[in-house]
Amino acid sequence: MIKNIYLSEKIFNLTYNSIRKNNYSNNINYNFSYQDWFSDHASIWYILFKKQNLLKKKINYLEIGSFEGRSTIFVLNNLKNAKINIVDTFSGSDEHHEINFAKVYKNFLKNTRIFKKRITINKMSSNDFFKKNFNKFDLIYIDGSHYVKDVMSDCVNSFKSLNRNGIIIIDDFMWNYYDNINENPIGAILPFIKKNYSNLNIIHLNYQIIIQKI
Repeated sequence: MIKNIYLSEKIFNLTYNSIRKNNYSNNINYNFSYQDWFSDHASIWYILFKKQNLLKKKINYLEIGSFEGRSTIFVLNNLKNAKINIVDTFSGSDEHHEINFAKVYKNFLKNTRIFKKRITINKMSSNDFFKKNFNKFDLIYIDGSHYVKDVMSDCVNSFKSLNRNGIIIIDDFMWNYYDNINENPIGAILPFIKKNYSNLNIIHLNYQIIIQKI
C-alpha cells in the first residue's frame, strides 16, 4: 500500500533552500565537474531521515552508483553514525559518452577523503558485489545502471539484503531515455513492486520512489 507521501508543498518550501545550501559542509573544497543530479532530492532525504529516526542511529547504508559523491557526502554529513558501502564501476553507460570517468573517480575520492574510515569502496558491478555480499542493510540507494535488466537485479538483490523495516530509495523512476518506456528503469521498478507488493510500503513517490520492507 502507499502509506504516506512525505513532503507537502509547505514542508518542501520550508526545507528545500536550507537543506540544499547546507548539503556540502565541513569547509571542504569539493571537486564537482559535472551536472548535479542529486541536490533536488536532498530535502526529501532529510525529512525521510528525520521521520525514520535515522539521524543518530547506527545504520549500514549501501549506495549503488555514486558518481562524484554528492549523495554520499549528504548521507555522511547527516547520518553521523552510518557506515557506507559504495558500489560503482566508475565507467558509466551509453548515456554518459561525454563524461570522463577517470576524473569522476578522482573527484569522488577527493570529495569523500575525510570520511574514508566510514566508507568501503567496491569498484565493481552491483551483480558482482551481491555475489560476495553477506551483509544486511538498513538503507539502500539504487542509482546505478539504467538498463532495465540491471535495475531489476539491483531491486531484487537489494530487497533480499534489506533488514526488516529497512528502506530503499530508487532513483530515476520517471527517467525517460529510451524510446520504449519499458526499456527505462520504470520497466523494472513497476514489475518488482507488483511482485513484492504484500511485503512493502511505498512511502514516497515522485521522480524517486521510496519503499520500506515490512
